[in-house]
Amino acid sequence: MIFEGRNFAGGIIPNGMNHITHAKEKGAKLIVIDPRYSEIAKIADEWIPIRPGTDLAFRLAMANILISENLYNKSFVQKFVDGFSEFKRMNKEYTPEWAEPITGIRADKIREIARDFAKNAPQAFIEPGWHGLHSHYVNSTQTAQMGIILNALVGNLYEKGGLMPSASLQLGHLYLPAIENMPEKGPRIDGAGVTGKYRTVEPSRGIAHITPQLVQQGLAKAVFICNYNPLRTAPDPEEQKKIKDAELVVSINIDWNETSYYAADYILPEHYYLERLEHPQAVSGHISHDSPQLALRQPVVKPMYDTRNTLDMLKGIADAMGHKDLYPFTIEEEVEAAIAPLGITFDQLKKAGTLEFPATVKPGFPIKKGKPALPTLTGKIQFSADLFKIDGKLGIPVWVPPLVEPDPNKDHEFRLIHGKQPWHSHAMTTNIEQLMKLTEKYQGTYMWLNASRARKLGIKTGDTVTLQSKIAKKKVQVKVTELLHPEAAWLPSTYGGFSPKNRTANGVGVNFNDFIPIMVDPLSGSTMAQEVVVTVSKEGN
Repeated sequence: MIFEGRNFAGGIIPNGMNHITHAKEKGAKLIVIDPRYSEIAKIADEWIPIRPGTDLAFRLAMANILISENLYNKSFVQKFVDGFSEFKRMNKEYTPEWAEPITGIRADKIREIARDFAKNAPQAFIEPGWHGLHSHYVNSTQTAQMGIILNALVGNLYEKGGLMPSASLQLGHLYLPAIENMPEKGPRIDGAGVTGKYRTVEPSRGIAHITPQLVQQGLAKAVFICNYNPLRTAPDPEEQKKIKDAELVVSINIDWNETSYYAADYILPEHYYLERLEHPQAVSGHISHDSPQLALRQPVVKPMYDTRNTLDMLKGIADAMGHKDLYPFTIEEEVEAAIAPLGITFDQLKKAGTLEFPATVKPGFPIKKGKPALPTLTGKIQFSADLFKIDGKLGIPVWVPPLVEPDPNKDHEFRLIHGKQPWHSHAMTTNIEQLMKLTEKYQGTYMWLNASRARKLGIKTGDTVTLQSKIAKKKVQVKVTELLHPEAAWLPSTYGGFSPKNRTANGVGVNFNDFIPIMVDPLSGSTMAQEVVVTVSKEGN
């Protein structure tokens, strides 16, 4: 089990951690590749501190060994892969010796991991989760591609012990009458999915962090923000504050977060999650093809204050706009429609809370009418992504260096990276006193620095230093440790609250977003949130 830049323990994924620990009890080996000794690394057989931003090089070199030493699953590749010959040709130069100075991982170690990966396949996998690696760098999209390619090369897809797709449920939906006099829906103003702009970016995901730019350009005149706090969780909060310049800004939330306090014209307080009924959620789990589950969030207490559920808010706004019939249903009716194909009743689901259904995924590559049947153009795993065939390129992942690099000759320069902590959920829980007591107990707001680098700067654990990028300069306390790559400075992704109304969170720690300019990865639309170089200095140095 290879976990690269992924931390199920720190990310609070208990089901996934159960699978990992059970596999280890049965003799499976766990390798964690991460610049930081994360929580999941504590149970790993081996932790490899890779140079941040170079995971793509490591994966390209692994593929090189699998192919050049004929360790790949030829039968699987021949039957179920499209574009292998082109990939093989373009991958020849990416040897472990090429990758060693880039990644900081010895060539013989890369060979060892690749050989063990192939030897144990198909009961072996590189965990393909998206966030740990796939939204932080200019090369993150290619890194994600390589995750699929490596698993396919050893033939572990749709194999127990390898990668089985998550279980799923097909829910029903409401059939609503057409609404008269509704305007045509135009292209997204952020350019997601639009030819000539960000055509490879998923329109359903969009590029939310460029909203201030859209406001300044006059493209976004009314901004509704629901359960999102861009002033704290998007890059460059000072720039995000410009959202307030829109003609109308509405924040739908449960607390006085930074966006509500500094940017909103109106705050529409939503029911707290213990007070509301929601659309049922299909629960598939992580790295698991187990029986799928359906969970229903339902109220356990009556609303305490003058709040509303989101559907009622939308109905009221639509009515005021002259579209009285835009939402002609209740949440209860929506739930009934969703569960209709499953053969269960609303009362059964309410009583159980969560229901389990028969497994929907079985081992074996999907075949239809004798041919591979993935939802791709060829029905196969495509080593060359169709969407990325731009400007004559093949769409095959090749080496792309990180956008920025700390200067190795400057002791004060570091790449700023970040990650989660297992007692907080992003920046949403920092106003909870009990959780912030854990933060205090474990020095959770401290920035980590590598011990050898800290010694050069005369920095000890507990010291306060100045952390500075091109857009921000702030003070932060330091934890000196051997458990971090020397080129990195690591911050938790949780703190730095600045809403005076959230008294517990306000003014505690700093946030990595403070130091990051607004950038857009042209392929995925992500923030490239670790493409930033900072300086660290102790007063007097």
